[in-house]
Amino acid sequence: MNIDKRNHLEKIQKVLVMVAEKTNTLGIDWYLGSSGALMVHGIDVVPKDLDILTNWKNIEKITGEFKSFVVDNNPDGIKLEIEGIEVEVLGLSDLREPKLVLFKNRLIPVSSLDDLLLFYKSRPGKTEIVRMIEEKTRG
Repeated sequence: MNIDKRNHLEKIQKVLVMVAEKTNTLGIDWYLGSSGALMVHGIDVVPKDLDILTNWKNIEKITGEFKSFVVDNNPDGIKLEIEGIEVEVLGLSDLREPKLVLFKNRLIPVSSLDDLLLFYKSRPGKTEIVRMIEEKTRG
């Protein structure tokens, strides 16, 4: 892994831990999706951003807690920028049951590998990620 990717990975992991600590302290139901969840599951990816999924009532709480980081407020949720890392917080009407995974000594709620597999199978050009998820699920 080159130095730029390593630096970005370290920064994204640091931001994830900070967001998880604050969000968990607020008692907010949430989970990490997309490539961030793959990273937490131990799949060799370097996410470009973090996707936080929560229910609509929690968007306001998160906005208040992270108000100095809000760069966009849109119909889907809010976008934060923390230490140069984009964090999208999306509101869902139905929040699925996350899988808790220990990551950097923190329990991080994430999308299950089965849900991630379905998500990436539906996206064009994601065959390599689908292969990595299938390999991980086979053990």
